[in-house]
Amino acid sequence: MGNAQPAPDGRIRVLYVMRPAAGGMRQHLLNLVRGLPSDAYVIAVAGPCGPYEESPDSSLTGALQDAGATVLPIPITGRIDPILDARAISLLRRYIISFRPHIVHCHGFKAGILGRVAVFLSRGPCRPFSVYTIHNTIIERTRGTPMGVLFAALESALASRTDCVITISEALRKEYLSMKGTSQERVVCIPNGIDISRFKQASEMARRNGGLRGDCRIGRVHVGTIARLIPAKGVDVFIKAARQLLDRGMDAVFLVVGDGPQRPELEKLTQDLDIQSSVRFLGFRDDIPAILESLDLFVLPTLSEGMSITILEAMAAGVPVVASDVGGVSEVVINEMTGRLVPPGDVAALADAIERALGEPDKARAMASLARLKVEEDFNLQTMLRRTDKLYKDLMASGHAL
Repeated sequence: MGNAQPAPDGRIRVLYVMRPAAGGMRQHLLNLVRGLPSDAYVIAVAGPCGPYEESPDSSLTGALQDAGATVLPIPITGRIDPILDARAISLLRRYIISFRPHIVHCHGFKAGILGRVAVFLSRGPCRPFSVYTIHNTIIERTRGTPMGVLFAALESALASRTDCVITISEALRKEYLSMKGTSQERVVCIPNGIDISRFKQASEMARRNGGLRGDCRIGRVHVGTIARLIPAKGVDVFIKAARQLLDRGMDAVFLVVGDGPQRPELEKLTQDLDIQSSVRFLGFRDDIPAILESLDLFVLPTLSEGMSITILEAMAAGVPVVASDVGGVSEVVINEMTGRLVPPGDVAALADAIERALGEPDKARAMASLARLKVEEDFNLQTMLRRTDKLYKDLMASGHAL
């Protein structure tokens, strides 16, 4: 970072910049803020908190402050808004001047654009290092569209001024490197990590029940998904698969955990399919381990994904999983070993996989056991924190920002 040095007490100042976040990105950021040692870091978070928060029910502000972070509100939205975006960049520049971060670490596409522009405009010998984490696919999802052209142009302009790009899966890393102008040595993969201990009780309960809470031939089974209710998460595919399974005579209840702008549309879909009595919308919940403990099967029907935290949590809890084969999902769900993969958006294939998983409890138990071991070894929170800490310290040791 130019000529800047760590704080007098030796701590590194990190400014996180985030767009409106729920689900995986929200949890990822909280894990970093809570997990990085306070004797080594001073952390501030700039984002749609306080007066700019879009989802008061899932408020980040209190959680971030409880974790010891300073919260700096900025009017950042998930859409392009020239006036608000210019205001956000202006506020970020002020925060960079007042907080004097050594590292500005942006999360998500929109924050990655605005935050890195603010860093670039913060000229002088104390310009902070610029780090950008990619949480989801953008290139493939927007290829050939006006948004895709805009993204490619902005990323091409900013890539050379970014000290490090982090992806949460190898699939995202390969996708990003497919763009022109990206430097392979500055793009690293640090997979999502979760606190395994939070799901120990759920895992032990699953093992006592033989990998499934019950046999679908005996009692009503619980099949669930946890997601932000937006089109990219494919919850409509899950609901349509539920209709097929109920038509086949399965005695099941289908749980949808999470909230979002698509909820009214999804609730109407259950009414149109006449399955509202078998599909329950539970809204935003913070007792995910307890939810997972109640499930016989976890389903990830997403159409677009970097690396799902919820599927890691389900696997850590010992719950059998069925998931879409997209993004980095196949890096954790190895088909027929740690779970079952289906083509994204394929209702019939999803219904078949759910039926098969529930009909083979011994195999489900074996796969769930392997899945938990894989998460413990490759996707635990301490590994993610250790690698992030090393990356920050390596940047500081390099002595200068781009």
